[in-house]
Amino acid sequence: MKNKRILTQPYVIAVMLYIASIINYLDRAAIAISMVYISQDISISAVDKGLVFSAFSIGYLPFNFLGGYLSDKMPPTKLFGICILLWSILSGLTGTVASLWQLLIVRLLFGMSEGPLSSNINKIINDVFPKDTSVTWISIVDSATPIGTAVAGLLIPFFAIRYSWRMSFIIIMIVGITWSIVWCLLSKKLIKTNKPRQVSKMQIAGNKRTINTRKTFLFLNITIYYFLYNLFLYFLISWLPVYLMKIKTINSNEKVIINSLPWLLGSGSMLLGGIFSRYLGKKKDFLQGYNYIKIIRFCLACSSFSIILLGNIKEHIVVLLLILTFCVVALYFTGGLYWGVINEIYPAQKVGTMGGIMHGCANLATVLGPIFVGIIVQFFNNYAVAFGLIGFIGIILLVISNILLAKIKE
Repeated sequence: MKNKRILTQPYVIAVMLYIASIINYLDRAAIAISMVYISQDISISAVDKGLVFSAFSIGYLPFNFLGGYLSDKMPPTKLFGICILLWSILSGLTGTVASLWQLLIVRLLFGMSEGPLSSNINKIINDVFPKDTSVTWISIVDSATPIGTAVAGLLIPFFAIRYSWRMSFIIIMIVGITWSIVWCLLSKKLIKTNKPRQVSKMQIAGNKRTINTRKTFLFLNITIYYFLYNLFLYFLISWLPVYLMKIKTINSNEKVIINSLPWLLGSGSMLLGGIFSRYLGKKKDFLQGYNYIKIIRFCLACSSFSIILLGNIKEHIVVLLLILTFCVVALYFTGGLYWGVINEIYPAQKVGTMGGIMHGCANLATVLGPIFVGIIVQFFNNYAVAFGLIGFIGIILLVISNILLAKIKE
């Protein structure tokens, strides 16, 4: 009887979502880390690598919108389980490809199956946990994603060298399918709540036209920020391992450390961001969600300048590691805050849809970014130019977002 009650506790949901996030980012990092080994089996250029990275995002992006909408229309726990099962199978199929076209098709389908995950995680947490703790729990669950990246940095080279790069994706498939079976068995027992959300001050203060205008500008602002977050994150996950392979002065052990340590610290940073969000939520401000915006803006500015510096450091490994760690820690500190803004300004019945729209628009970065970087690298044969342009884009978009933010204050 006691065990049965334990299975209905919200923290069981959080643990399962946490594990799912680790598995999810195992694959995202695995494809980038394995790329040097894949290119030995399949002849691909720098542009082709960018296409492979972007193929995932091309499938991923439209299903961000669809997944967000469906999470408001059907039980998000059911949709989440189906998606995990599908992308686990497709992850395994990645390890069977024999040509560039096969790899592109599998990664496209993989992206489609993963598209609904983030908005569904937000919806599940928003339904299960109290409003004033939702950002903290989102940050806790999302803090698993850099752990997945770090684990991939440790294990993928080992399996690729000792066995085959293909074995890595087969193992990820087995782990993902196992998770899906456990989720299916538990989902009927997991707590089912759809508590009425507290109405935020933004929804009850001021005239309706002013409120809607502020919502629009705040939504545009947070979408730009989330676009930058995805641009930086996917750039580092996709291209940093490839870049490190080109630096001859870094040995294999140092590459493992660089591919792992910053992401482990990033996980802790995201946890701290979630805890800090509780403090931000208690502060009174003229607009719900604006407190989150201020810290996001500062952290993204730090990451922008860090990325510019990263492309110009090759000889000093310790300095490279410190700057990369600073960049990742600053970036991940904001990980749960984007969804926190959505949860603050929209009622429960719109959280999935609006979160899906934000996520889909922001993930344009993961479609355009890898292709853009691949073209730059192939044309200039210089990674410093690519790093510099990505960082400069961040600075420009932060300036634009500040203009939008000024509209919110009016």
